Amino acid sequence: MQMERRFHPRKVIQTMVTLTIEAVTFELEAMNISLSGLQVESTESQIEQLTPHPIEGTIVMMTNKGFSVEVGCRIIMKRRLNQQQYILGLKFIELTSQQQCQLEEYIRGY
Repeated sequence: MQMERRFHPRKVIQTMVTLTIEAVTFELEAMNISLSGLQVESTESQIEQLTPHPIEGTIVMMTNKGFSVEVGCRIIMKRRLNQQQYILGLKFIELTSQQQCQLEEYIRGY
């Protein structure tokens, strides 16, 4: 059994999020989240628009209570699953204490 080495454990989620990078917006499906980042599914055409790395942007997640959480992020990982499907790892950057609290509440809501 492999030991979890993450400082913040992941929580499985299934929701749409909006990633905006330099005025280009992508609708992506989130797979899991932690207080340090988010993993999303992406398509090949979206990946082609996201090079070169590292890329920073803003991620917006809607809560089940109807308000949004908006945080800065950096793409730190890209993994190809098949010809058309990729997984992206997004690291949250420069979180304010208010954003940290919003993320904690968002994760607790799942």
